[in-house]
Amino acid sequence: MSDSIDRSAAAAGLARYASQRKAGLVQIRTPTQKAAENPTSMRCAINAKCYDCVCFQKREITLCTMYDCPLWNFRPYQNAKVKEEDFDE
Repeated sequence: MSDSIDRSAAAAGLARYASQRKAGLVQIRTPTQKAAENPTSMRCAINAKCYDCVCFQKREITLCTMYDCPLWNFRPYQNAKVKEEDFDE
């Protein structure tokens, strides 16, 4: 029973977020912008570098084959399943 409650709460939260995003109340920031806002975060720096390296295409970070890159093991979106709607920008 609690699983269905959690799912309905999550669905309500996602619907609320989607409506706020459509209304322009939620600002989407790129990894580069997030790194500039938080210059001491190593995670933000790695995300921004990977984002820059693949010409600002998040999908390409997941598909990265530059195994000799020192950041390859730390790149973001490693476990992400590549879906078209996840990467619309």
